[in-house]
Formats: sequence, structure tokens, C-alpha cells
Amino acid sequence: MPADEARRIVFHIGPPKTGSTYLQELLWANREVLRSNGVFLPGSRQRSHHHVARDIRGQQHSPTQPQDDWAGAFEAMMLEIERADAPTSVISSELLARTPTDRIRRVFDRCEGFEVHVVYGIRDLARQVTSVWQQGVRHSNPRRLHDWLTEVRARSDEVGFWGTHDAITVLSRWAPSDPSRMHVFTMPESGGDTEFVDRFRRAIGWECEIDTDLERTNESLGFLEATLLSQIQEKIPPMHWGRREEITRAFIARRVLAGRPDPLPILIPEEFRGWLEEQSAARIEFLRQSDFEIIGSLDDLRLDESRFGDVSEAGHEAEMLDAATDVIGQLVERQANLAIRVDRLSRELDSAQRGRAVLRSRVVARARRALSDGLSRTAAQQRRRARDEAGDGPEPDVV
Repeated sequence: MPADEARRIVFHIGPPKTGSTYLQELLWANREVLRSNGVFLPGSRQRSHHHVARDIRGQQHSPTQPQDDWAGAFEAMMLEIERADAPTSVISSELLARTPTDRIRRVFDRCEGFEVHVVYGIRDLARQVTSVWQQGVRHSNPRRLHDWLTEVRARSDEVGFWGTHDAITVLSRWAPSDPSRMHVFTMPESGGDTEFVDRFRRAIGWECEIDTDLERTNESLGFLEATLLSQIQEKIPPMHWGRREEITRAFIARRVLAGRPDPLPILIPEEFRGWLEEQSAARIEFLRQSDFEIIGSLDDLRLDESRFGDVSEAGHEAEMLDAATDVIGQLVERQANLAIRVDRLSRELDSAQRGRAVLRSRVVARARRALSDGLSRTAAQQRRRARDEAGDGPEPDVV
């Protein structure tokens, strides 16, 4: 690259539920193509970028998971970027959206000498809140949709929605000194992945063609399935978050509930419409008045009318019961399979221990014989040495 041309670092900060996981998969699947066209993706995998985000935020790691120690991850990635000497380097993690202002300033200070750009995806609030609620239920949220929306409207810290999804606050915190380097791309209501990826491409700033044909699984839950899962979350006793996610997200949500036939849509009760309209109008006006680069149309941020309606589990008791029995049945099957596996591993362990005991006894017996033979030879040598010293001479040969 020309010596007088500043290198760029692009921070794609999410937020969650704006297609960030799919976009990150695209980046990693096309890493070599992008690298050959001047766009460098540092780290060894996407997890590296999430570790950087946690390090930037000063998040504490669990001492029970030393493999997840991300202290110093940002500095290590910056050194890698400096060695790469690429025109553009990309750090992508939706966890960055929650970064406090003071830590963002530290990031910008460390990037001195680079041209810093920030990329933020945004979608209409009606689609966003329903998607975020569903995602939260998969992880650990026990709140029903109405209760959760009530807390979001009250800006309760308990739900943690606004720290990531208050676009006005997040964009104000992350805005570079040159606002034209803040790139906000809207998620189109229609147009599919092609238009969505093209807007992200323009925000990052690459020109080459990439492979967008990635296998994607539908993990969406219907209203009844998500409500059932929230009820299950409410009954689960405290446990390590990794074990909990293995059960609720990976097994119950992904393998049992996702993809059930004829799911009811997740609709927002009408009582929340006026509040969401006010929030949406404020976001649109903020972006219209800003000097940020807007990629897409601000009309994409107007509320999706199809997301409103009154829906509840009342009147759908049979479907809820069917879903619940499906969960119970598959959990029983899973438990039975785990018991069979534990039994097999136990037998293998017993066999290995018995074999080890036999081997140990053989080794001990050989060691004892060797020791006995060695002691016998030593005793004979000592007797010969004693006779030699007494002048008796060597024992005569026996004929």
C-alpha cells in the first residue's frame, strides 16, 4: 500500500440480532479471498474477536474456565494487525456494542496512527425486540413476552436491552472524531441476503466478490415454543451457564422446539405500539440529523406493522401440551442415551483399571525378582571380596 495512505481498522460492533453471526461466518469463510484483496481478519477464529471485545470491556473471566482467559487479547490482536500491514483490518463482535465510553477512548488511543471506522447494523424496533426476547429465552430469560416488554419500556437494568440496542446512545459513544467514519447499515425488510450482504460490504469497504452460499439452519421459535421455554427456564435451578446453555439452547431450543410445524408468530401487544413508535421516530430523526454514512434507507427502520397483535397461550393449551410432552420425551431419551454411554464408559474404565492392576502386579513381580537377583549377586561379590582381602585367595575350581 502507498506509504502516505493511512491503514484502516474497522470495528463492526453489532449489535446482536442484526445478522452479525451470519456476517461473521461470511468473513471467516472468505478470509483468504478478502486477505488477497487487502482486507485482513486477524485472530484464528471468531472466538478470538469475542475475547477481544471482553478484554476491551474489562469483563472478568471465570476462574473455572482458564481457556477463556481473554486478558491482553486486544493488545495481542493489535500487534498482529500491525505486523500484517494490510490496508484494512476488521474486528467484528456484537459484544462491543456495550463498551463504556472510557474504554472506547482507550481503544481509539491505542489505534493512533490508524484510520478508525465503526460499523453498526440496525433494524426496525418491532422486529428487534421480538428477536431479542426469543434469543434471551434460549439462554436463560424466564420472563414472558409481556413482562419482558414492560421492563424494557421501563428501561429496567434487569433485562439489559438498552445497553446494547439503544442506537442513539451506542452510536454516540462509538462515534469517531470524524463522524463520516461511522457507517450505519439498515437491515432491509425485503431483498434477502444479497442486499443485506451488499450493505455490509459497502460499510466495511471491500470490492471483491465473495461466496455467500453458506448453510444456515433455522433456529427460530414460535410464540408458544418460546413461551414454553421461558417457563422451563423459570424452573431450572442455578447451575453453571455453560451446562444450562447445553440443555436449554443447544438441546431443547435447537433440537426439539425449533422447526415445529405451524408456529404462531411472536406478536407485540397493541399496548406497546405507541411507545415503540416514539422510540423509532427518535432513532430515525437522530440518524437523519447525523453526519454518519447511512447505507440503506431510513424507511427500513419504520415499524413492521405485521409484528403487532394480541396473541397468548390461552386457547392453545393442546399445542402447548404437545410441545411440552415432546420436550419431556426427548429429554427422557437423551437421559437414557447418556446412561447407556456412562455405563459403557464405566465398563471400559473398570476393564482398563483391571488391566492396569494386572500389569502393575507383573511389573512388581519382575522388579522383585530383579532386586532379589541383584542382591544375590551383590552378596556373592561381597563374600569374594572379603576372602580376597583375608588372603584366602579365590575359591578353587570344582572338578
